[in-house]
Amino acid sequence: MDEQSSANIFRRNVLTLLWGSGFAQLLAMLALPVLSRLYEPSDFGLLGTYLAIIGIAGTLSVLKYDLAIPLPEKDTEAASVLVLCLFVILVFTGIISSLLWLFRYELAELFNSPMLPSIIGLVPLGILGWGGFQALSAWASRRGYFTGLSRCIGGQALVQSGTQTALGTSNLTLFGLPTGNLLGQWVAFLLLGGFIAKLDRNLFAGVRLSGVWRQARRFYRFPAVSFWSGIVNVLNLYLPFLLFAGFFGELFAGLYLLGFRVLQMPLNFLGRSVAQVFFPQAVRSHRQHNLQATTAQLLHFLIAVGLPGILLIGAGAPEFFSLVFGQEWRQAGEMAMWMSPWLALVFITSPLSNLPFVLERQGQEFSAQLIMLVVRIGSLVVGAIIGGETMALGAFAIVSFFLRGGYLVWLVQSAGISLTEQWPRLQFPILKALGYAGIIFFVRFLSPGDIAVLFALSLLGMMLILSTLQIARDGDG
Repeated sequence: MDEQSSANIFRRNVLTLLWGSGFAQLLAMLALPVLSRLYEPSDFGLLGTYLAIIGIAGTLSVLKYDLAIPLPEKDTEAASVLVLCLFVILVFTGIISSLLWLFRYELAELFNSPMLPSIIGLVPLGILGWGGFQALSAWASRRGYFTGLSRCIGGQALVQSGTQTALGTSNLTLFGLPTGNLLGQWVAFLLLGGFIAKLDRNLFAGVRLSGVWRQARRFYRFPAVSFWSGIVNVLNLYLPFLLFAGFFGELFAGLYLLGFRVLQMPLNFLGRSVAQVFFPQAVRSHRQHNLQATTAQLLHFLIAVGLPGILLIGAGAPEFFSLVFGQEWRQAGEMAMWMSPWLALVFITSPLSNLPFVLERQGQEFSAQLIMLVVRIGSLVVGAIIGGETMALGAFAIVSFFLRGGYLVWLVQSAGISLTEQWPRLQFPILKALGYAGIIFFVRFLSPGDIAVLFALSLLGMMLILSTLQIARDGDG
């Protein structure tokens, strides 16, 4: 397969997933202004604590064996890895859930979340739904079932948003947000399971216990090395939220969560879809000695599409949040403004973060994630002790930005890419992103009121949407 054909297949698969992700993010965007008026920031803080527990425990439960599913050349071997994943998830869910139940009150005190014990019973089902969907998604990506995966993502969003809205209007706000998330997870898991069962009716026909054990030994590096890297990675994602809650309470943590979720929407919309397509594509490209070209193309696309949008939203976030979510959420917008440069780099690096697994550099990936975790958490804690909320968030966001930048350089260099050589193609989208953000800050300086900033944000946003559609149509990153 030539480079152009491979690129066309890659774009087609990404666009297929984007239909589901686009629908999901559209629902999320439409639901958030409603949810922000039905629920208090402290309710979002409780949701954040629940999601952090699910994310950390879910990563523990799968032992990173899901990353091995695309790797075997034979489907029977990959099916054995899938069975291994599902068995490991079931066992570890029982162990983790028991520990969480035993220490639920201690965790509530540690994370400054007094209502946490009331929802801890949702955690086992949440872990099973999260882990099961991860395993089935890896199989679907391997087989190219991106249409089914797209529909499942859309179904998850519909159920989640609908449940959260319904429970919020019923004054069941304590359980509304986590319950909606749980039901959405399980709908996606069951829909994807049904889709795979329909297409692969003999999926487990050739699976034997000896084969499962053989694959467990073959891919031992994933639980032995990649697992720890995954834990550190998920702690990088969720531990800051838990620390913000522990230091400053669920109100501040809820504001942080909303700002984080809004800026994460481009990642949820595009980044995860790209990552699911890129991983098996990168495996094939590596076998064909074409990984450098595949990675360079993806890097151009991510910077051209993601960087201008995230920086634009971040620059106008205080005014945008006040208008869309209500004046009481303006602080969340200010926090989002601080976080936008860092989260722009997260958007770019997330799909590329599978490269160390493709190149079997799990040990280096673990070291990189550990350094980022220690330094980022250290900056947050020192900032909280010395200067309080503002300094903690500022130090955390600035340090995270520079660390992510270094991580990006390492990822692309590992694929044999020189950023100096790529600069002629990268400079225009980077300068465009900085220009968009600069215009918003300049307008705010000239006219401190919200109206002028919102007008400029709308105008630039329309221009950005048109340019993004052109990039998607032409395939030119």
